[in-house]
Amino acid sequence: MNTRHVFGWMMVVLVIGTVQSFSEPLAVQRFINSTVEQSERNLALALSSGSLGLQTTAAQTVRDLKALLPNHSFPLLVIPLMRLVKDENGDAASRILAALALHDLRSAMGDFAIARTARFTECEQLKRLCWWLSRDRVMEEQQTAAERSLPLHRFLGEQQPEPLVEFDWSSR
Repeated sequence: MNTRHVFGWMMVVLVIGTVQSFSEPLAVQRFINSTVEQSERNLALALSSGSLGLQTTAAQTVRDLKALLPNHSFPLLVIPLMRLVKDENGDAASRILAALALHDLRSAMGDFAIARTARFTECEQLKRLCWWLSRDRVMEEQQTAAERSLPLHRFLGEQQPEPLVEFDWSSR
């Protein structure tokens, strides 16, 4: 009888542990979300600071975070990164990292800032990089548009719609 009680209590402990492990992902996800939001705010402050080392490190950290969390958009970081890219008095290395980070974030505003920087900056390295980043984004968009229209072509198959017959106004 004693062995049965011990075995029964062990089963209860195992079941309770299993049930708690099912509820942990919610708590973990909540922790990750709040941590990412706090990190995003801190990175925005670092990008806006006047410290060259802090700005450069923050831009690289944005790239690393985006690689770890590809579905997160990081909207608070777009404007500070744009300011850093457009700053003609800024360091070329930090501006280049900021352009790469903006490209990784895939925001329309960031892509526009990269395209404008490619056109108007005086820094040749940054100009070339931004031109290639802009070109890469345009190529991705064209490929995505072609992939979206592919199911329609599969649906139509070999059947082409017949051309519309124009009304002949001269016969009237």
